[in-house]
Amino acid sequence: MASSKFSSDLNHYRKEFFYWELPVETKKTFTNIQTLMREDTQSIAYQLLTSTDWYVIRKVERSVDIPDDVATYRAAVISTCEQRISRINSATDTENFYETCSDFSDIAWPEEINT
Repeated sequence: MASSKFSSDLNHYRKEFFYWELPVETKKTFTNIQTLMREDTQSIAYQLLTSTDWYVIRKVERSVDIPDDVATYRAAVISTCEQRISRINSATDTENFYETCSDFSDIAWPEEINT
């Protein structure tokens, strides 16, 4: 699993947006919350892929193969991102969103690799 700095669980969104005590102007709509979580997920994937982007550039520019472990890692990050976004998109309302997206432990980010 990726380091805790990449733990995007629903508790953050619940604290920020779901508490009924929040003033009306602070509350976010279901669509806002869904969009924020989708953007955060994409941002995490971007951060995880950045350290290996140079392998892809090298492959395109000089036809040097991407090492298998790097290709596997990148595929895992992309797959995890797609699975999480699919789950986020499958939610139909705030209550369903909480039930569906409160735990992503079954779709964990891969361990970062040394490059």
